[in-house]
Amino acid sequence: MDEDGVNDIVIAHGGDPTIKAEIHTRHSGWLMMISGATGKIIGRHLEMPEDKETYMSPVIHQRMDGSQYILYGSGGETVGGLVLAISIPDFYRYVTDKHQNHPVPNVKGHYTPWGSKEPSRNGEIEIFRSAEKGNMVPPVLVDVNKDGVRDILISCFDGTMELLNGETLEPMWSLKFKDRESYSTPAPGYFNEDDTIDFMVHWSKGAWPMYNFTDNIIIDGRDGTVLWNFTTNMYDVTSDLVARTTARSRDVFLFRAQGRNGYDPRNTGAVHGASGIQRIINKRATEDGKTYLEDVLIDENNINDEGVLLPESHFRLNKKTATLAEKGYIECELDQTVFLAEFFALDRTVMKAPIKLWEQGAEKYYYKLTADDRKLVEEVAKKYGINHTMSQSETPWRGKRTADDDSLCIIIQPDDRTTGAVGDVDGDGIPDAIVNLVSYGILRDEKARFVKMKFNVDIFKINLESAIQTELYTPINVTIHDKMKYLQNENRITTLKFLPNDRQTWGGYMGTKCDSVYYD
Repeated sequence: MDEDGVNDIVIAHGGDPTIKAEIHTRHSGWLMMISGATGKIIGRHLEMPEDKETYMSPVIHQRMDGSQYILYGSGGETVGGLVLAISIPDFYRYVTDKHQNHPVPNVKGHYTPWGSKEPSRNGEIEIFRSAEKGNMVPPVLVDVNKDGVRDILISCFDGTMELLNGETLEPMWSLKFKDRESYSTPAPGYFNEDDTIDFMVHWSKGAWPMYNFTDNIIIDGRDGTVLWNFTTNMYDVTSDLVARTTARSRDVFLFRAQGRNGYDPRNTGAVHGASGIQRIINKRATEDGKTYLEDVLIDENNINDEGVLLPESHFRLNKKTATLAEKGYIECELDQTVFLAEFFALDRTVMKAPIKLWEQGAEKYYYKLTADDRKLVEEVAKKYGINHTMSQSETPWRGKRTADDDSLCIIIQPDDRTTGAVGDVDGDGIPDAIVNLVSYGILRDEKARFVKMKFNVDIFKINLESAIQTELYTPINVTIHDKMKYLQNENRITTLKFLPNDRQTWGGYMGTKCDSVYYD
């Protein structure tokens, strides 16, 4: 855009973790142009309308005549927002403060009116609006109707998925998952036999920041029908991958799952933070059994207060957890099967028993507290209050069954929040799957007071063909749409051959090229 021979970059910037959830007027996010050659900002930034923050990575959409638009979004977990578009010429003229008819370098297309809504004075076009929750997941661009223009699949944090015609912006279908939220980008691939691209995505039950379980879903690209649904007992934000095969309209979906078996009595969820900022969000219970979020920002006004956090328990109010609280919650005696993280290969021939490619469970971690650790406990308790994850009776496991009576025990559990990748890592011509797993545990003292956290990072490489050939079919409890119950005789999944690496288009978060575009 600055005619120096190097492509420039559009980025979204914004989102303030210090603002409480109930405050819906936020610092406006920015859309910015950065010089690809120097990294310097080109011109001025474009602010999100209506005082909205932004978390969505912008993507580029192209219409039939070559006209290009930047798609971006606003809003957050508790703040409504928009999906917006602005043409590259309009964005260029805005950031460089040029008049409306000023020529723009290196663009093509006629930029005829797009959609039914008039652009704003700055050139912004409203594509989608959500009143209560924002649009943080980048749209997926894929030509579903095969008219030569990629269509736009929007996933809103309020549970809405809507497919828009990429040339006209007319809705092709829309569906709503009630009481569901998601950070996952839909993965496009062929699942059923109708030669129309389908989508796999995760939706978690609950409301930020607390979730109870996750639905792993495949959606029919033709009409938005849910073709396949597998529910697990843990929160999951991984995005799925797709390995394309030489078989017509038949891909292999690669998905992670945690909590297929077992039950975790503790809350799971997503709490955001930033370096240098201490923000504590806890779920509290009132006397009448209702719950609310207590949001505390630690700053210079209360940093020295005793017990900024109340010591009351905030476990889920049900019979299972109430019993645990009465008996005393001991982490290392918890049923660990719920923490098992698994990685599956799925196509339409193994809907009820996908092939397990990999798994990693939790492990017990024994530790002793040093004098420095105990000093840290007192400092943390004074600064942030006494933080009990489960109840005041929660204790790290210790006693006769440990190797040393002075040792404490916690569980280091997988935290399934990363997507991984597909690619030919070792150069043998066969796609490999990469699983990157973060596991964590909270070290506590004898009174269950917070000491510090421990993290492990493991990276695994899996040869897809070899792993599928092991035929580790794993029966799962799934719901299948009637249209998937009568399939013609097809070759087994073990006979499939994968396309070469350069034709694997959805091998990472936002696709192999990280631009949210599905390439045929």
